Amino acid sequence: MTRDEAKKILVHYRPGVTDDNDPQFAAALDLVRRDPELAAWFQQQCAVFDAIRGKLKSIPVPQGLRRQIIVEHVENTRILPLTSRLLLVSAIAALALLTAIIWFQFKPGPQKGFENYRDIVARKVQRGYFMDMHEKDQAKIREFFHAKGAPADFVLPASLGKLSGEGGVAFNWNRHPVSLLCLNAAGKPGEKNDLYLFVTDRSGVPGAPAPGDKPTFKQVNLFMTMTWTVGDHVYLLTASGGEDEAALEKYLE
Repeated sequence: MTRDEAKKILVHYRPGVTDDNDPQFAAALDLVRRDPELAAWFQQQCAVFDAIRGKLKSIPVPQGLRRQIIVEHVENTRILPLTSRLLLVSAIAALALLTAIIWFQFKPGPQKGFENYRDIVARKVQRGYFMDMHEKDQAKIREFFHAKGAPADFVLPASLGKLSGEGGVAFNWNRHPVSLLCLNAAGKPGEKNDLYLFVTDRSGVPGAPAPGDKPTFKQVNLFMTMTWTVGDHVYLLTASGGEDEAALEKYLE
């Protein structure tokens, strides 16, 4: 299934109403979990539906409306009084205007900014993802990135460079390649603390920290994130172990 085919299916998806196990949507939802760009579009699509549904639910129902509807429809041929027809037309016009306002406010737009990039990729690893390859040797993971056309010449701090790898994922963000390097930061055998390092070029994420700026931190759902820039590459680091700012900053040493 292609991304466009999935969009044609998911445009009919209704969060909280549609059964995720429905065969009609299952394959498309599976692609959402593996495609960050499709996931960004799907998140905005659901937000539009939730916003419209919330606004419609907040519209108060006029007192006596149910009785009025029943009375006025006893005879199918009965003509609505002029006042009722004006009220009905006004209600329809108001609903159409409200829907248009909500759509233009929440409609999916170009997902190019750094803030959106940070939010989407950090949530991606929290929802679960599939690595394109599994490997402990960081050098071999870089070879994989190079073969995929993703950043491979990035420079890591010593603390990250000495860690054992878990694997990697290469994907595109607004037509810019991104490398996701998964590292094992567990201190003892049997423990698990994955670090997720995203590397992409600065031109793909406008608004990212400039080279030489101090690292920026932001909590995204369950994970704290740290971002910094070296040369033409933007680095975003997050961890599954619930690290705070101080714990993440140690990895820059």
